[in-house]
Amino acid sequence: YDVFSRNAISRLMDHKAISYLQQEYPEKRRILQEYATKDMIREVLTIVCDEAILYDDDDGFCRVADLPEKFDRAIREKYISNFNTLYQRFGFTSGRIPWNYFKRFMVDGFIAFEIIYDNRQRNIINLAPLDPSTIVPAIDPSGGEQIWIQFPDEPMLRRILLDSQVIYISYSNNQNYSETSYVEGLIRPYNQLVLMEQALLMFNIIHASMHKKFIIPTQGLSKQLAEEQISKLITDYKDEVTFDDTLGTVKINGSAHIPYSKEYWFPQGDAGTPSFELESPGGINLNEDSTISWFYKKFKRASRVPLSRFDETTGGGNAFTPDAAGITREELSFFNFINRLREIFKEIMVKPIKIQMLLDFPELKDDDEFLGNINVIFNGVNTFHEIRKITTIAKRAEILSQLTTQVV
Repeated sequence: YDVFSRNAISRLMDHKAISYLQQEYPEKRRILQEYATKDMIREVLTIVCDEAILYDDDDGFCRVADLPEKFDRAIREKYISNFNTLYQRFGFTSGRIPWNYFKRFMVDGFIAFEIIYDNRQRNIINLAPLDPSTIVPAIDPSGGEQIWIQFPDEPMLRRILLDSQVIYISYSNNQNYSETSYVEGLIRPYNQLVLMEQALLMFNIIHASMHKKFIIPTQGLSKQLAEEQISKLITDYKDEVTFDDTLGTVKINGSAHIPYSKEYWFPQGDAGTPSFELESPGGINLNEDSTISWFYKKFKRASRVPLSRFDETTGGGNAFTPDAAGITREELSFFNFINRLREIFKEIMVKPIKIQMLLDFPELKDDDEFLGNINVIFNGVNTFHEIRKITTIAKRAEILSQLTTQVV
């Protein structure tokens, strides 16, 4: 991977980040995957993935866009046939597979696949997932074509792949200020919210428990014997409290059953009588909802999911609205965000279709208009654009009716 390759693929890196060039990415990916299992982050991930990958009754989450009629009928029919064939071969009729691919894209920030061909190299038959952190784009010095190198630093494992063999999808571009993935933007508000929740939990636990004060007389004992006596008493009477972040349980002295009272017995000696007192803990009262609500709202805004969908009293709002007036700007912004994600993710279908069509019709290789019309359209529950079209048509019909009446 030389300087020539770096300069030659700079345009590609304006559109895609390359995980191999980020030395910290493997560790960051581990952290992102760990946070993706947290309940609140997992909830918003599910909402976004369900919005982006939505199946219809025909087991399809997307359909191929129609080609203009200017192209031959044979090309248009083969175009649709190739889409249906590839969709079946990739296993996308199972809703779990593309949904999981999209979720991995949202968590890891990168997904990559090797396009598998038949023995004659004439038909695409499958996709094989690749670890995106192991491949890097380069330029073939002999022909000047873009290639991909897998395991470039390991000669025994190194592979050279043509660009027509690789699908590489990244959440962000190569700008330093871009987030690696969707989950990365949720980590900071999530940690702040959890910190406040833990503070509230500790406040209630501390104020619900008893605080014990021991005064142990050590008159007549040497310093060493006094320290030994104190250490022995601490060992006998100190409570060890542990928290399990995974299960959300609390154990005291290794037991999940929390004791609500204890008895302490002390002997009376020549040095005096030990004393034992119960003290009430002090501190600021954290039993109020405004602070927690503020941090929770901050987390919800970072997720870009409309706040109304978190409203438990209304079941997350209405799934469909009767007209355009019922769609909030927040919903429209979320709809545009999902569409931007789909524009990135759709390469998983668009690139194989382009390659297969060029294998079937090599004469279309230089037809930019044809290649530009190859596209897929995702299913969606957000009906804003349909409502806007219907409203516009209705207004035009109303104006046309008024004009016709005036002419008559």
